[in-house]
Amino acid sequence: EVNKGEHFKNNGTKTFMEYAEIFKYWQQHGDVHFIRSALQHPMRVLNPEDAKLFVVPTLLTPTIMRVIYEPESALSAKARKHLLKANEVLRASPWFQRSDGADHIAPIAMWKTDNTITEFFELLTRCNVVQFHEASIENAVQSNFIHPDYQKNRTMYKIFYVGSPCKPVTSFADKNKDYAFIGNMNRPQRNFRLQQRRNACEWMTRSTNYSYSVCGRGDKCPHLSQALLGLHSKGDSYGANRLFDTLLSGTVPVFTMKEQYLTQSDFYDWDMISYFANIENKTEFLDHMNKNLSNKTDIMVKTKNVLENRDLFNWQTLVPFDIYMYHLQVKVHPEIPLVNSSKYSALILPHDRPNN
Repeated sequence: EVNKGEHFKNNGTKTFMEYAEIFKYWQQHGDVHFIRSALQHPMRVLNPEDAKLFVVPTLLTPTIMRVIYEPESALSAKARKHLLKANEVLRASPWFQRSDGADHIAPIAMWKTDNTITEFFELLTRCNVVQFHEASIENAVQSNFIHPDYQKNRTMYKIFYVGSPCKPVTSFADKNKDYAFIGNMNRPQRNFRLQQRRNACEWMTRSTNYSYSVCGRGDKCPHLSQALLGLHSKGDSYGANRLFDTLLSGTVPVFTMKEQYLTQSDFYDWDMISYFANIENKTEFLDHMNKNLSNKTDIMVKTKNVLENRDLFNWQTLVPFDIYMYHLQVKVHPEIPLVNSSKYSALILPHDRPNN
């Protein structure tokens, strides 16, 4: 995204909402939608005396990219000044000082942490954060932006990719294919990372008689929405916007590695809205897919669950923001009564957790 600098330029000519519209479906910009939701939310207050929680509206993705990948550039120097300014704003805030950041939350739609970021924006490390927890293939252990001294009383919430739906969504009765996978299958560099995608499509197309329209490169819409199941295969990392494209398009996703669940928040009952097929073993994968596809009644139920719960993953609504902020409220303000029910059947509320 460093090469997309024109999109990052504002120069005072765009309002934040205009800026947010540019990134409406950019997969890694959940932070933009988090801040947009904070600005538009009906429970936002303008008097900090009335606030119980505070959002730190730092758009750090382009800043981090420049500091890490263009350290000697003029843009990187400007980015470092941005971080220092943001740090001083927090330092001067009596609301931040009151709790030392315990009731502040900062969205950071970036998987890579770096010491230079926290060096220039040290107070960020005292806040709760919403960030990617991708665990890249080479480095399965992921750190977060919270300072070690604050790890026990701050929370890192996992942000998710921005999905884009196929429109209109195909009803279960009108779905005409068994499965779909839409994604790159080969590339010049790090091609080995896509081997599991190639395996999945080869095994399904050559070893089964299940129907498909696309398994590999091709148009996402309407094919994804017309399939009963959508394969979720890894690329550079275990997560992808593909999972959320699938859910928002009304199709049941199939996780293919257990590690993929670790990149997602534990707010959701994934068993209600997804399947699993172990891509690391051909026999197991085909057995799992046969079992998944053989029970059309179960697929119908899960499709219904997906349709009823998809706003949980729709950054164009206020629902994801609501969920993050509610979990933070439960932690910071335990005196406030818990919500006992939700319209979303796949949402796991704090009172449903073993430790609550």
